[in-house]
Amino acid sequence: LGMFLLTGVNVSDARTYFFSYFTPPPGGPAWIGWAYYPGDPEFEGPEIEAIPPEELEGEDNETPHKPISEDVLVGIYHTHSSESYIGDGGEESEKGKGEILTVGETLKKKLEKNGVETAHAREVHDAEDFPMAYSKSIKTATKLLKDYPSMKVLIDLHRDGLPPGINKSTVKIKGKEYARVMIVLGQKNPHWTKNEEFAKKLIAIGEEKYPGVFKSDIFYATDARYNQHLSNGALIIEVG
Repeated sequence: LGMFLLTGVNVSDARTYFFSYFTPPPGGPAWIGWAYYPGDPEFEGPEIEAIPPEELEGEDNETPHKPISEDVLVGIYHTHSSESYIGDGGEESEKGKGEILTVGETLKKKLEKNGVETAHAREVHDAEDFPMAYSKSIKTATKLLKDYPSMKVLIDLHRDGLPPGINKSTVKIKGKEYARVMIVLGQKNPHWTKNEEFAKKLIAIGEEKYPGVFKSDIFYATDARYNQHLSNGALIIEVG
């Protein structure tokens, strides 16, 4: 694990020994970003500005949004909506219908069960051109904030994408093993410390209620924003 984090080489995957000699193919596999962009685990790609609200008018939108509401506090979307979990015979990526969408819907239902109104966007951003996913998801994130001006928290929900062969840590809660949760922050953002402040509060609450469920160390990406410049409450949360 240490070698992988320092060099991008995964001893269980011979391909990673040669990454430094080749240019990643356009739309190449998602894991290639880990080797070429060690400070940017989600491979943000081109930096795109927020979309002016007037330009969003009339756009087709697959999100089952309610009318503008004063009650929605949390928005969930998925820049990489194709992410899935291997281990049960499935693929790690399913175009446009990854298992991460189920994680998002589960989180939405749990929040609403506890009285927190939540909007969940299911737009597909990565099925055709993975490196351009953030250039597409910024439109979804901007529209969520526009449609729900009361929104305080904006979550880009991902699967933790460590490659096969790297041990994944779990935490035992009430006798059961659970996958842990990691938070990723982009620092190429004028108010990233505000996002960091929110992330640390969230980790502290998680540690109090379910010790160990959050990885205590936030992953900082120095050369990325991940749409987090749109809100002081914007985070990447990686589950499992």
